[in-house]
Amino acid sequence: MDIVCITDVDDFVQNDHNLDHRKVIEEVKQASNRMVNSAKLFTFSFKLLEELDLEENDELKTFYYADVVIVDWSKSIKLSSLSYYLGCRHNIGMNQNIILCNNLDDEVMLRLKLPCDDSITFISYKLADCGTCLITNPLYLGNDESIKSVAVTLEKLFKDVEIQSKVHTNKKFLSDSGEVLREKLLILRNHLEDPCVTVDILYKMMEALRDVQDHEGMVQLVEDIQAISDKRHFTQTPLLQYLYSFALHRSNKPGYRQKALLVIEHALEKNKSFLPDLICLYGRIYKDKFVESIFEDRSALQHAIKWYRKAFQIQPNLHAGINLATLLLVAGNEFSKSEELQNIDIFLSNFIGKRGNLTSINDYWIVATYFEMNVLTENYSKAMKAAECMFKLKPLIWHYKSTIENIKLISEFRKKRGEINALEKYLKYWMKYFIDATKQEIDSDICNFPVIVLESSKVYLPSYVKVNLEIDKNSISLDKQCTKDCTLIQSWLFSGSAIRSVSICKIDERCLFLCVNTNDSFQMYFSSSLCRQRFYDLVKHMIDNDEGIATNLNEELHNEQPNFAYELDAYDTKKILGRGTYGSVYAAFDCNTKVQIAVKEIQEINFVPVHKEVQLHSQLCHRNIVRYLGSISVDGYLKIFMEQVPESLSFLLQFKWGPLKKNERVISFYTKQILEGLKYLHDQNIIHRDIKGDNILINTFTGVAKISDFGVSKRLSELCPTARSVVGTIEYMAPEVINTDSNGYGTPADIWSLGCTVVEMATSKVPYTELGSRAAAAYTIGKYRRHPNIPVELSDQAYRFILRCFTPDQNQRATATNLLKDLFISSTTR
Repeated sequence: MDIVCITDVDDFVQNDHNLDHRKVIEEVKQASNRMVNSAKLFTFSFKLLEELDLEENDELKTFYYADVVIVDWSKSIKLSSLSYYLGCRHNIGMNQNIILCNNLDDEVMLRLKLPCDDSITFISYKLADCGTCLITNPLYLGNDESIKSVAVTLEKLFKDVEIQSKVHTNKKFLSDSGEVLREKLLILRNHLEDPCVTVDILYKMMEALRDVQDHEGMVQLVEDIQAISDKRHFTQTPLLQYLYSFALHRSNKPGYRQKALLVIEHALEKNKSFLPDLICLYGRIYKDKFVESIFEDRSALQHAIKWYRKAFQIQPNLHAGINLATLLLVAGNEFSKSEELQNIDIFLSNFIGKRGNLTSINDYWIVATYFEMNVLTENYSKAMKAAECMFKLKPLIWHYKSTIENIKLISEFRKKRGEINALEKYLKYWMKYFIDATKQEIDSDICNFPVIVLESSKVYLPSYVKVNLEIDKNSISLDKQCTKDCTLIQSWLFSGSAIRSVSICKIDERCLFLCVNTNDSFQMYFSSSLCRQRFYDLVKHMIDNDEGIATNLNEELHNEQPNFAYELDAYDTKKILGRGTYGSVYAAFDCNTKVQIAVKEIQEINFVPVHKEVQLHSQLCHRNIVRYLGSISVDGYLKIFMEQVPESLSFLLQFKWGPLKKNERVISFYTKQILEGLKYLHDQNIIHRDIKGDNILINTFTGVAKISDFGVSKRLSELCPTARSVVGTIEYMAPEVINTDSNGYGTPADIWSLGCTVVEMATSKVPYTELGSRAAAAYTIGKYRRHPNIPVELSDQAYRFILRCFTPDQNQRATATNLLKDLFISSTTR
């Protein structure tokens, strides 16, 4: 029990008034010391209390949340001020307050009590000749003369006080988060033997630990309770058995999962009235076993379906229903043919409909179930509305994680078909946003963020914002996602000097305001406070160090037709610079500036891949990436304007430089730049998929290398983290690309291609030329995972670097970031 005593006794003043008050304080101490369960006594002066008013500090919190407050009242303590502080305690449910009054008659006592409520107990006292403070209230006088003592009276009152449940305190620590909540829970764990710790309090503590994902703490808490003889039976209640099993499963330490199964089995045997959540947890354990087996353990899948089905049959509910529907789909069932799936859909839709309009529902699990169900039925327009509602609810991280796991399962097993539509792309955006929200650490190199932009019309618009620090002039690009199938790219580019200010919103830890010189202001919601802080730091770093103006890329792409002319060769035909994946590239110049540019012409019959190339390339901004300048559509051809870089690496090797195996400094110099470009792409989850000498352009005047041709490039997502199409140039393909299986491939494929390009630099020949045909090369790479021959003339350092690119297991292959730190690259200076 915590007791706070408020007094105005001045220890330095010796008079009869102070003597009476010092004596009564001594009796308060005697009463607290006599308590069987130790009581903590805190003594504050009323003057200190007023000085601390409205400040967040430990003394004021101790006063507000004390089990009992005793005030030794005197005329120097204003009753109005005292009433205010005691009213604050009453507001939070702390109603045990005692006012000690020195030598007051009944009439004065009555005047004091009239404006006060029943939460305040008044006790009058006087100092007797024997040195003891005796009470004068008739209410507390009994036959036993000793009851007149203030100390004995207070002791009796303390014993009669029912230890309050501190409902407000529970709400307060449950409303905290992260380390603050974890620290408070640790303090509570040190008082488990206290009589106030009931099964309800224990249940709340378990829920709070779950919300901060301290699963080991949940396990330890139950084991601590099991060691207390008069509270051991708490752990046999169904709710605590569920939370204990949940914690064992989530901790997933050796033996914990099996122990969780035993706890559930014991609970199900003992309790005739089954708890659906406990049965669902049984299904969840088998579901996780299935996922962890990389979807090979079909027995675990069937067990998971069995237990989720049983829970749904006993008591139809959201949790059992959505998980059962997901697993039935994974098992090969289809909505159009499965009556069980259709019945679950009907129940869930009706259940959610009864809760009212989706925008008015505050329960995350109801909204998330609606989201998952519409993804299952491929009703993406409704799923997107639910996703926005989920975002507005600001759920806990583990809530997001649970939803993400189900959507990933659905995506993994849903039958693949042709090109995805705009709404499916929208779904990928939301999944990226939700997955980023669950990350408790972010990459220090990240510069591209999914954000929700709040428009002036109060519409929330999913977008991407990117800070470009890898070019001569720093900038910020904002790309709003189109909500329907269209060619419009809603994009803006703001250079450093165009950024007027950036500020953090204090109401929402995800929100930030970005103001630019064009009088535009963007209110952006990041997926987490970590992402917001990273973006804020990047912008603050660049805001005063760049020059430029804001550019609307929509106008550049669609409103202004560039004034250009083609360069002609000796035969008066367009001078060709090269051929890309879907079209040819011609030399041209801007008639307004006479600057040389390159024009890539692609027939619009290849609309989908062309649009993808334009959309992806337009969002790239890096020193080692060929710069996109704009595009127009003319006579059935899409013309993409890019900066012109004189010659390709392959052309230089074959016709000017020859093999570079005796000049490793040149190889290292250009390899480093290619790696810088790849790192930029890979950091944004983009695979180029056709890295080779022909697609590396070199400006021999400046020594700058640039990656070009994004015709087969692909941006991966968290929802679909791998690619499966066999695209690119065979001699540069990685084994996992040729042997595409269910696992697919990712950015490591570009690293293998880089290794082949380095071999090309060393030999000035296309890799595997000695095999005589592309078919032979494909067979050698695919079946034997054999890399091209590495020239023996190269140094050990160069040889080891190239071998790192050719690690057969893509999961073990070095990344662009790793290779930039390799001695072959880092030890070379220009």
